[in-house]
Amino acid sequence: SDITGSKPMKDIDLNMSTAWGIDNDGKVYYRDLSAKMDWTNVPGKLSTITADDEFIWGFTETNKLVRMSAQSKANWDTIANPHQLIKIEAGATEVWGVNAKNEVYRINSAGEGPWQLVATGYTNVSVGYEYVWLADDKGSLFKYDLKGFEDFAGFASDKTVIFPVS
Repeated sequence: SDITGSKPMKDIDLNMSTAWGIDNDGKVYYRDLSAKMDWTNVPGKLSTITADDEFIWGFTETNKLVRMSAQSKANWDTIANPHQLIKIEAGATEVWGVNAKNEVYRINSAGEGPWQLVATGYTNVSVGYEYVWLADDKGSLFKYDLKGFEDFAGFASDKTVIFPVS
């Protein structure tokens, strides 16, 4: 059933307890996953949003990378973006991002420490609670088993092709 309520959203993401969304004006809202409560506005405007259980991340309308505590739901902190990431994805305890050079970086979800280069040659990333999946420009998918924020071990032979290129 339609759970839009009074706020159509242009971008959404979920953590384990909350749905987060951005309306057509860039305003940020949240609501419970059961959708019994209506959308509640938080300060700030974003063009994209991603959420884990601790922090909400996104890009502002001027392409600044920001994050906010999921508990306080106030005050966006600007996070350094030295690798010019254009897509980010949060999940578990990590945030991963891809830039226009198809380089993939990650940082802990608190945004502390430097971004770590993970791999090159990928165009998209999706982060869950146990795995990260990456897509290359041929449509091949690769997965990485998350075990907390530990040294990156590489993708080994975890290749899965969903849509083979003929």
